[in-house]
Amino acid sequence: MRRVSLVHSDLNPKNVLLDPDTLQVTAVLDWEFSHAGNPFTDLGNLVRFERDRHYLDAVLGAYGERHGVGREVAGRLALAADLWALIELASRRDANPVAARAHGLLRAGLTEWTGSARRA
Repeated sequence: MRRVSLVHSDLNPKNVLLDPDTLQVTAVLDWEFSHAGNPFTDLGNLVRFERDRHYLDAVLGAYGERHGVGREVAGRLALAADLWALIELASRRDANPVAARAHGLLRAGLTEWTGSARRA
């Protein structure tokens, strides 16, 4: 993807305010990590730890529809765009529980990928 956009770089539920009646986004907080980058970076951050199928279907489907790609493509682009941030976060696994969770997620994904590669 060659398009560059303003990336929040810490987009997650704790930094998003919603109207409780409409669930419309009313504000996005904490822009200290923002930069120009891949438009799928924030999507990757938003779904990084999420495994609830309904949430993923809704977020990836809506984002994909808005950006002209399918849900699966949106998911793959989000994963790829978030990978460097996930690796950096995992490198600090002893610092806090979120970093430890990132480390576990990377190890699980690597184990799954290498297992699949061996079976192929």
